[in-house]
Amino acid sequence: SRQGRRMAVRKVITEQGNNLSVFARVQDSPGFAASCDELFTMCKRFEVSPEQLKAAAQAMEDTAPLKGKLTELSLLYDETEKYLSGRYMDTEDIFAALKAALPESFIKDSYVIIDGFDLLTVQLYGLMEAMMDTAPGMAITFRGDNGRDERVFAPERRAYARLYSKAGERGCHIEVIRLPDGEQPSHRAPALMHLEHEAFAYPYDKYQGKPEGIRLFAGRGMGEECAWAAERALELARQGVRYRDMAVVATDSAYTSRLIREFTLRGIPCFSDGARKL
Repeated sequence: SRQGRRMAVRKVITEQGNNLSVFARVQDSPGFAASCDELFTMCKRFEVSPEQLKAAAQAMEDTAPLKGKLTELSLLYDETEKYLSGRYMDTEDIFAALKAALPESFIKDSYVIIDGFDLLTVQLYGLMEAMMDTAPGMAITFRGDNGRDERVFAPERRAYARLYSKAGERGCHIEVIRLPDGEQPSHRAPALMHLEHEAFAYPYDKYQGKPEGIRLFAGRGMGEECAWAAERALELARQGVRYRDMAVVATDSAYTSRLIREFTLRGIPCFSDGARKL
């Protein structure tokens, strides 16, 4: 568990306490072990080794404030990895083990499909490159738009360019399939369509017509917001809209229980598909 790993980091800090000078005053603080653990995890995720941290420190001038910090962090990082080796395997270790096992796994006979991703780390790039070398075929989907808000998709374009280049270096046959935008449904509100294209564009274009189909409401708190959403659902139901055709999207899971309560009070059938802790 993450807590177990932090306990291991704390053990290493205690054992190496006499070798710390820059961090001597904070080594016993409650958050130091957690901060070190987060840093070591990020280093592993981007394949930065303790030796690389140490080399970076040695390349600095003796007067550089960061030199001492990197030196001591590389020590703690190295000792933590030595202690955990054979005792604990985290997500980052699993990626490394998976990459090594790919050539003899079922992947060598499988067509791999990767349907998008949220964040590509060096480890994930390495894993996908290994899959290119192993699998007989591979398809990766990317989100993108050539509209005025194309900067929103800049990270995906960078990932696409890198993977395209790596596939080319391997001599892979590359086929790019661009899905058509298709015709916009006639029932969609023009104002909502305009907002879709201009919300992240800069400079943005103002909508010239009457903004029908969009309502803005500012409540004094979460309860008032949820009550307004429930009343709006009742209003739409009276106009003939089926409950099954309505959806409430909340950006924070804290809204879920309050929304369900407000809907239940009004006799509105509802279902939440939010993630739940096990």
